[in-house]
Amino acid sequence: MMIFTRLSSLVARNSQVILLLALSSFAWLPLVTPGYFMQAHDAPHSLFFLQAFDEVMRGGSWWPRWGPNFAFGYGYPLWIFYAPLTYFIGEAFHSFGASITTAMKLVDIAATIGATLAMYVWARHHFQKPAAAFAAIVYTYTPYHLLDLYVRSAVAEYFTFVWFPLVLWRWELLLETPSRRNAIAAALVTAALVLTHQGAAFIFALLLAAYLLFVFARSLTEDRMRKTSGNLRRLTFAVMAAALTLGLSAIFWLPMLLEQKYIVVEQWTSVAYNYQKHFVFLNQFFSPFWGYGYSDEWLNDDMGFQLGMMPIVAAVVALVILKPLQSARTNRLSTTIFFFLASVIVVALMSPLSAPFWNTVSIAALVQFPWRLLALSTITLAWLAGAAVEAVSSEKPAVSREHHTVHGSAFTVHHFLLMLVVVVASYNYALPQYTARSVAGESARAAVDFELVSYKDRTGYMTWASAQPSSSPLVAEYEANAPLTKAVVLHGDASIEALHHGGESERMRVRASAPTTIQFRTYYFPGWRARVDDQPAALYPSGAYALIAVDVPAGEHDVSLQFEDTTVHWLAKWISALSVIGVIAWSLLRLKEGR
Repeated sequence: MMIFTRLSSLVARNSQVILLLALSSFAWLPLVTPGYFMQAHDAPHSLFFLQAFDEVMRGGSWWPRWGPNFAFGYGYPLWIFYAPLTYFIGEAFHSFGASITTAMKLVDIAATIGATLAMYVWARHHFQKPAAAFAAIVYTYTPYHLLDLYVRSAVAEYFTFVWFPLVLWRWELLLETPSRRNAIAAALVTAALVLTHQGAAFIFALLLAAYLLFVFARSLTEDRMRKTSGNLRRLTFAVMAAALTLGLSAIFWLPMLLEQKYIVVEQWTSVAYNYQKHFVFLNQFFSPFWGYGYSDEWLNDDMGFQLGMMPIVAAVVALVILKPLQSARTNRLSTTIFFFLASVIVVALMSPLSAPFWNTVSIAALVQFPWRLLALSTITLAWLAGAAVEAVSSEKPAVSREHHTVHGSAFTVHHFLLMLVVVVASYNYALPQYTARSVAGESARAAVDFELVSYKDRTGYMTWASAQPSSSPLVAEYEANAPLTKAVVLHGDASIEALHHGGESERMRVRASAPTTIQFRTYYFPGWRARVDDQPAALYPSGAYALIAVDVPAGEHDVSLQFEDTTVHWLAKWISALSVIGVIAWSLLRLKEGR
C-alpha cells in the first residue's frame, strides 16, 4: 500500500512529464518492430559502422580509430575524422546481447526520448510546464527531426538533438549564475556534442555564439538595473568552461585537425557532397512534400525541407501577441525576438541567395549540405512555440486552483489537445520504409558492397596515393566470406602464412629465401607500426594506392602490423585524461566546500 501511495504521488508530481513521454512515443514506436529501414540514406552506414567499431573494440582497442573494412578492405582512419560517441553507445547495447540492427534502433530510441526531455528541461527555464511541454513536443515532431531519423537515418547527427537544448540551457545558466557546477555541466554537455558529430557542432556553434552574446548583453542590462556587476566572474567561469570543453573533447578534435592533411578531404566536399547543389528554395520551406529520396540540384529534390506548419504558426503567434512581461529573469519578449530573427537568418543561409557567404567561408564547404541548418530551425521554432503557448496563457486571467489554470501553470484539456494536434499533424512523417532485417548488412562485407555502388564519393584514400581505388583483390574474398589475404609479396621470393587478422592489427609468418618486400593490403597512415621478430621495422607507402610496405630479410620471420598512438594521439589522450581528472577534482572541491 505504501509503495502504491508513493508511486501515485510520483505520478501526480510528474504527470506532465509522463504525458509528454506518452505523446512523444509515437515518434519512436515504429522502431520497436522486428524490421528495419535499409532504404533510408545512411541506414546501411549505421550498421557496418557499428560492425567495424565492434571489430576494433573486440580486438583490444578502447578508443577505435581505424575502420578495417572500408576502402574495399584497405581500411580507413574513420573515427579519427568521424565523432565516435554514438557508436560507443551502440556498442554498449550490442555488448549486452542486442544485434547490431537492434543496437542502432535502441540508440535512435534513446536519442528521441533524450531530445524530448532535453528541450523540456531547457524550456522550463523560460516557461511554465504547459508551454515547456508544448515546446518539447514541437521539437520532437518538427519535420526535419523526423526526417533525420526515418529518411536519412543519420544516427550520429540525430543524436545531437539531445545535446542542442542542454548546451543552450547550461551555458545560459552559467552566464546568469556563474559557478563551478554550471561551468562543469556546460563543459560536459558541449564536449558530448563535439564527440557526437563535429559537423553538427560546427553548425550549432553559430547559434550558440549568437545566443551567448545575447544572454551576456541581457545580463549586463540586469546588472545595471540592480546596480551590481558580475562581468569578471562570468567571463572567468565561461573561459574555464570553454577550456574544459576543449580538453574533454581533445581526444577527438586534436587528431582530426592535425591529421586531416593525410587524407583527400576534397573528396568529401565534391561530387554529391558539393554544397552548391543543395540549397533550399523558399517554396520548399512551406511545401508539404515528403519524400524518401535524396536531395538534388535546383528543385529536383526527392526529400522534403519543410519547416513545419505548426512551428511557423506558433512563431508568428508568439511574436504578434506576446507582451513584455515584467520579469527581469526572462525578458521573454527580447528572447522571442532573438529566436524569431535567428529563424529568419537560418532560412536565409539555406537559400541560393546565401551562395556568396558559402563561397567566401571556405570551411563552410565541410557542412556539405546547406539544408543541414534546418537542425537550427528546429531549436528556434520549438522555443517560439513554447513562447506562443506561454503568451496565450499569460493573456488569460488567473482563476482558482480547482480549475487548474493558475496563470497557465498547470495542464488543461486545451494544452493536451494542442499537443495532440502537433502529433497528428506529423504522424505521417514518423513512418519509415520498412525492410526486413539484413544479416548481411551487419557483416564486414556490407561496407565493401556499399562502396562498389559508387566508389567516387564513398571510398576514401590518402594523399600519398596517385589514384583512388575502384575495387581491390580483397573484394572477391569478402564476397565469398573467405579469409582475407592481407599481405602479398611485392618483391622477392617468399611465402606468407597468416597468423592473425584484427581490426587494428595483422600478424603473419614470412619464409623468405632472399631479402623480400611485403606489401600489406592496408593504407599507409601515421600510427601504423611494423615489427619483424618483435623488433621495430621501417614501413613506407607503396603502389598507386599507398599501401604499407615492409622490407623483410631472408629467413623465417614473424611480421606484425599494429595501429598505435602517434605523438598527436598520445598528447590528445593525456589532455582529455587530465581534463577528466580536473573535472572530478573541481567537483570534489565544490562538495567539500558545500559540506
